[in-house]
Amino acid sequence: VWVLSVVGHTLDDAMMNLQQQVSSRLFFGHLRIIVISEQYARLGLANLNDYLRRNPEVRRMAWMMVSAGKAADVMRAVPKLERVPTMYLISTVDNAVKMGKFPTDFIGVFWSNLSKKGQEGFLPFVTLKKEKNVEISGLALFRGDRMVGRSNPIEIASYMSVKGLNPAGYRGIIDVDGTYVTLYSTNRRSNITVDIVDGKPRFTVKILIELNIEEKSDETIKIRTDDILKRIELRDEAIFQKANQAFIRKTQRMGSDIFGFGELVRAKKPDYWNRYVKTKDRWSVMYRDVDVVVKNDLRIRRIGMKAQ
Repeated sequence: VWVLSVVGHTLDDAMMNLQQQVSSRLFFGHLRIIVISEQYARLGLANLNDYLRRNPEVRRMAWMMVSAGKAADVMRAVPKLERVPTMYLISTVDNAVKMGKFPTDFIGVFWSNLSKKGQEGFLPFVTLKKEKNVEISGLALFRGDRMVGRSNPIEIASYMSVKGLNPAGYRGIIDVDGTYVTLYSTNRRSNITVDIVDGKPRFTVKILIELNIEEKSDETIKIRTDDILKRIELRDEAIFQKANQAFIRKTQRMGSDIFGFGELVRAKKPDYWNRYVKTKDRWSVMYRDVDVVVKNDLRIRRIGMKAQ
């Protein structure tokens, strides 16, 4: 693996400088992953996006990610599981999607969301660990082409729940009378509706999540009774509803509608949009104050072989 670095005033300038050091013509059809630093992302990706979108060789199924520190550190990492660092980074995000740990968010999806009037984009936010492995530490939230904040890892599950994305691969632990019970989500469904109340959009998000009980910490409780199962469902519903509501509120404070609530207004209430909203910038301001009500319905489907 050979890592080259160049400096340029713009990305195009940097690529021309890079071509001076490489014998063959640069071919972007092989580009699989782009790493940008958090510092650069907060300044804005206008130049980067413009250059890449105009290049027909860049595949829309490539990945772009934001690193907590310098992007060069991630590119130069030498993980023990892969000889080629790039393949390790690609496997990290691809397998996270397959296991239900992260939504499909190729660079083409990111650009599409940036172009919508009622939705903002996000990118995977990664952190380089001590063993040169990479952790997906959350979502990098954008408003326009600028990063405005980030989520924590568990809030990825909140985003996927609100959007009803599958597979569902997150686990949670709840305390039931001093016994810790591990729950594993297997399937999600979501329905979002919008109404105009007192001159403002009001969204209702109904989420259905199916769960399996994976384990319990001890034999104190018998989880085979309907009463215990119902208590576990209600306890997890309350925790999850609070988490989902908090994450939505967090995106509202940043003015970053990554859920696409604004697109729902455009589709279902076009007269309201054309009269009161009209632009993406106006929706970013209005999104901060809209009401979003989350209603969770969690159902335990399986309790394991030993249901005692």
